[in-house]
This record gives sequence, C-alpha cells and structure tokens, in this order.
Amino acid sequence: MNKRLIQLDILRCFAVLLVMCRHDFIVPFDKAGWIGVDLFFVLSGFLVSGLLFKEYQQKGAVDARRFFIRRRFKIYPVFWLVLLLYLAYFQYRSIGWSYRQLLAELFFVQNYIPGIMFVTWSLAVEEHFYLILILLTLWAIRKGLIGNGRLITQVCIGIAVICLAWRTGLAFHPPFRLYTHFFPTHLRLDALFAGVFVSWHYHFNHTGFVAFLHARRPLLLTLMAAGLLMPFFFDFWNPLLLSVELTILYIAFAIVLCMVLTMQRSWDAAVWKPLAFTGKCSYSIYLIHQLVGPVAANLFKTRLLPGAPTAIYNLIYLSADLIAGILIYLFFEQYFLRIRDRFSFSRQTAEYPLNSTN
Repeated sequence: MNKRLIQLDILRCFAVLLVMCRHDFIVPFDKAGWIGVDLFFVLSGFLVSGLLFKEYQQKGAVDARRFFIRRRFKIYPVFWLVLLLYLAYFQYRSIGWSYRQLLAELFFVQNYIPGIMFVTWSLAVEEHFYLILILLTLWAIRKGLIGNGRLITQVCIGIAVICLAWRTGLAFHPPFRLYTHFFPTHLRLDALFAGVFVSWHYHFNHTGFVAFLHARRPLLLTLMAAGLLMPFFFDFWNPLLLSVELTILYIAFAIVLCMVLTMQRSWDAAVWKPLAFTGKCSYSIYLIHQLVGPVAANLFKTRLLPGAPTAIYNLIYLSADLIAGILIYLFFEQYFLRIRDRFSFSRQTAEYPLNSTN
C-alpha cells in the first residue's frame, strides 16, 4: 500500500513559511525564521535515507543509479526553470551576473561560491549529502552492516562531532561570512544525518523507537522546546548560535519529527489539508520565493497601492510566492514527476519515503 505520511508534508509547510517570513522580515520570524532550513534538512535526511532503507528491506540491495535518476527528476527541472526565470529577470532589470555565479549554480557549489539564486545554498548541501549517503549505504550493505544499530550511531555521532568542532573553531574567528561560517556542507551535514538517524530507527527498530519515545516524552518535549526557542534570543552571528545552537536546533527538530511520527491522531481532517498541500509544493515555493514575492510586493508598494500598511505588503509577498510556487508544482514539477514514474525503475509500493512525489 502506497501511503503518504501527511504530517511530514505539514512540517514541510511550516518550514517553508518560516523561511519566507524570515526573508520578508515578518516579526518575530525575521530573527529566527532561518531555522526552517534546518527543519528541511532533518526532514530530507529522514525521507531520502528512508528511500534507501526501505528499498534494502524489500530487495536486499540498493540501486544507486535508480536513486540518482529519481532525485534528478525531482530536483533539476524546477531548479532549471527558476534559474532561467532569475536570469530573465536580471536581464530585464539590467542586473549584472557572472559566469562564475552561473557555474556555481550548475555544479551545485553555491554554498561555497555565491551563485545566482541566494536560497540554493541549501540545495547544494543536500546534493552533497545524497552522494555521501549513497556511498555510505552501499558500503554498509557490502559489509553486511546496514542493520547494525551501533554503526549508524557511530556514523551520525562522528559526523555531529566533526561538524560541531569545525563550526566552533570558525564561530569564534570573525568576521562572520555566510559562505565560510554558515553555508558550507562540512558545517551543516550533521542536521541531515540527524534525520538519517531517526529514519534508521524508524525502519529497522520501530518497536524500540516507539517505546523509547513514549518512555521519555516529558524530557524530550522539554529539550525540544528549549532548542526551538533559543534562536529567538540569539543574534544570527552570535558564536554560540553558529556552533552549539545549530546542534541543539537540529536535535530539537529531530525530536519534533519523532513526536509527529508517533502521534496517535488522524491527519486526514480538513483543517490539515491546506497545510499538507502547501508542504507538497514547498520545494517549488522555496526556490521561487525570493523572486516573485519581492517583485509583487514592490509593485504594490510603488504603483498599485502606495502608502498601505506594511502588513498588506507582507500579505502580498506571501500570497504571490505561494501562488507562484503552487502553479510551478502543479504544471511543471508534477509533469516531470509523472514522466519519472512512467519508467519501470520507479515502480514501487511502500510507505511515504518511496512515494512518487519524493
């Protein structure tokens, strides 16, 4: 049975809304809305590793070629479309750009070298994660260790320690720069592997996973609340935020994910459907939101509705981005996903991580 976990789409909805509020300076999320990216990282680590874990459980092997083809159909078409829209807008407004920026985008190193689209730094981190994840998974399968809980713990803790140490070493050496202190893959990979850790226990140790969460729910909820509130009290460039707090934050989001996965409630109620649908569209919304929203808000501010309250322009910004992202999802992203699913290598029956929309 091909069942989609709606609650994960709801989390993706909150993630993209947080980022949009951050970039539109909507209080209080103008200070901490960037945490939506870390939520995306944890969810992506869970979902993408779930693809591989579930395939191994079904077939006893993992097809790396098939994995990358499916990823390309999911990621690249919308990415290229939005990149072309950015270049067209830059041409129309006579905004300069360089081939170095374009190459950074095309080779997914825009988290080290500034690219055309500011938001795609996180996409570069995820692309690097896919490669590292598939290599580690294939190695673990070859060694017969894919079901070894000690190994997954050692790998995830090792990556967490290395990233934290690296971040800490940089955080206390200003000046702060996004491309050296915040964006690089070697500083952010641990958030994705937090999702991998949750995914392994969800798929390979489900009974123990549920029992652990139920037995320690009050403690975990306290840690979760503390982790999610801290970014609202730190400046973005604070050394503690750039080091320890990023670790605490993704642990908090991993707890959120665990709680949502084990929550005994129905997610099919009508109240959740708009949020879940927005979550399905979150990739398209995320890529387009710094182009369409600002243009629309500025048009109303300067020509169509000058002098209106700031809240009106914020609403226009959010609405324009949501509409644009949903349209791209419906008429472009979904088109290529359907093409992908016509191929025999994409036929699967499993739970959410193997759903054709991933």
